[in-house]
Amino acid sequence: MSEEPLNVHPDVLHEVAGDLDGDAYRLVGGLAGGLPPGPAPDGWQIDAALADLTAAVRTWAGARGARLAETAGALRSAADGYRAADDRAAGRLAGVGR
Repeated sequence: MSEEPLNVHPDVLHEVAGDLDGDAYRLVGGLAGGLPPGPAPDGWQIDAALADLTAAVRTWAGARGARLAETAGALRSAADGYRAADDRAAGRLAGVGR
């Protein structure tokens, strides 16, 4: 199996991280003000089921938003790590042959 070179673009990683942060914010923030509150149970079975569903969707969306934010942070960390490695390598090569 032949290996292909890895091409990394830290600026693109940072851009994607920003997009993920925006998605996470909209996902969590949109639900905070976007979903109507679940109905108050009036004795109808559907009311209680709908309230449970609304709570489940909010929980799910909050977890997905948190996961997107974590992924954005990991991308930023990776981009910064690649830049730091590049800076170290450039510093070592700058001293070669002098």
